Amino acid sequence: LRPALPALLASAQAAASSADATLRQPAAHALGRVIAAFAEPEPEDAAEAEAEGADAAAALTLAAAAGVPSSALEALAALLADASSDVRLSAMHAAKRLARLRPGGGAPAG
Repeated sequence: LRPALPALLASAQAAASSADATLRQPAAHALGRVIAAFAEPEPEDAAEAEAEGADAAAALTLAAAAGVPSSALEALAALLADASSDVRLSAMHAAKRLARLRPGGGAPAG
């Protein structure tokens, strides 16, 4: 799936910028899934980091999250402020799903 992520992201971003709310609404869900896929470490890297300990696993998680293109996050943020309440709701669900995947991921360090 990883090689297809850039094309999937481009399609989701194109739909997210559409004038048609019936395209922007599913684009919000698609962006959430593509962002989650970009932020997921490769399985073999995750297994190796797990074997090395919690610090290595946490570092890998942060490194993978840093690999999410900022344009994807910007597109989702724009949908959170969309004029259509249906689109905003879908974007909120996508953001909520991302937060569930990485609980505490947005918490300040320290």
